Amino acid sequence: ITPYRVFISHSSQDNQFGLKLAQELRQALGGDETVWYDASGNVNGLPPGVPWLQKIEDEIAKCMVFLIIVSHAAMESTWTRHEYDMASHEHKIIIPLYYKQCDNRWLGLKTIQHIDFLHAADYTVSFNELLKRLDAPIGMETKGAIGEQPSLEERTARLMTPVIKEAFDKKNWLDVINLTNMLVNTPQSIV
Repeated sequence: ITPYRVFISHSSQDNQFGLKLAQELRQALGGDETVWYDASGNVNGLPPGVPWLQKIEDEIAKCMVFLIIVSHAAMESTWTRHEYDMASHEHKIIIPLYYKQCDNRWLGLKTIQHIDFLHAADYTVSFNELLKRLDAPIGMETKGAIGEQPSLEERTARLMTPVIKEAFDKKNWLDVINLTNMLVNTPQSIV
C-alpha cells in the first residue's frame, strides 16, 4: 500500500470532473498507483475480463482514503452506494467531494465534513484543501492543479518522507538516520 492510496467512487456521468481529479491527484501524490479510478481507458481502471465486484472490493481494501464525488447521478447509482457501504464497513477515511447540486444525499454522507468543489471560487482552492486533508507533502499542493510534472528530486523527497516516518514510528533509528541523510543530501529547493 502506498502512503496516499486513494479510491475515487463516482458516477460515470461525472467522468469529466473525476478523470481530471484522478490525474491531478496522481501527479500531486507521486504516481499512478496512488489513485484508483475506474473509467474506460483510464490508468488503473478495470482491465477487460476482470470480475468487477472482486476488483472493486480489493481496491477499497487497499485504499487508505475513500473519496466520493457527490452528485445526483452518484446518489442514484447502485455501484456507488455499494462502494460507499464497503468503505464504511472497512472503516476507511471517507471524504465527500461536492461536485454537483443534489438533494438526494445519503444520510451517512450528510454527517461527514465535505470538500466543496461546487461553490468554490476556484478549483485549485478545493483541490489544495483536499491535498492538505490527505497530508500531502508541503510545497506540492499546486503541482497537479497547474499540470506540472514533479521533478525526479521532488518525487524522491515525497516518496522518502513517509518511509522515514514509518521507520521513526517503528523506532528503527539506523534507518531513520540513513534515510534522513539521503533526504538532506537532496537539493535544498526540494526539501
